[in-house]
Parts: sequence; structure tokens; C-alpha cells
Amino acid sequence: MHKFVVVFFISISNLPLYATPTIRSNYEESFDSLLPTISELILEKNNIDIENRGLYLGYIFEEKNDCEYSIKMMDKSKKEYLFNVDICKFKSILQN
Repeated sequence: MHKFVVVFFISISNLPLYATPTIRSNYEESFDSLLPTISELILEKNNIDIENRGLYLGYIFEEKNDCEYSIKMMDKSKKEYLFNVDICKFKSILQN
């Protein structure tokens, strides 16, 4: 019986550890649904693929209202891009 208890505790302690589950806010979930629309508008209107991780370091979204968003993006050469996107009117404007 003692061998079983020792083997049981050793097997429990060797279980793989997994990352802690992330609790997402409602804002993140609602924004994730808009990301494909915004990135497609920028790709179609400005010919820039913001989801290409090989060319760009990242981007920041700021919501102005329900339709308008401001996106700041930086490429690998540290050049910044500013996009104003209106998803209701399907407009994307690059401002530099």
C-alpha cells in the first residue's frame, strides 16, 4: 500500500503545468470581432497589411466612437503610421 501512495504522489507532482487561464474583458471580445474588418479596410485602401508580423512591430487601436478608430502602427525601421478608419463608411486614411 505504501508503494502505491508514493508512486501516486510522484505521478501527481510530475504532471505538466499549464498557463493560467486568461480572463478576457467584454471590450477585448468585442474588439476582436472588429479587427478583421479594420485590417481588411487598411489593406484594401492603403495596401498595407497590419497583420504581417514579419514587417511590422505592432499596432495600437483607439476607439473614437462606434464607427471611427485610430490605429498607430510601427514598422521594423521604427517608422510610425497613423490610420483613421471609419468602418461605417468603409474609409481608411493614412496620415503622416
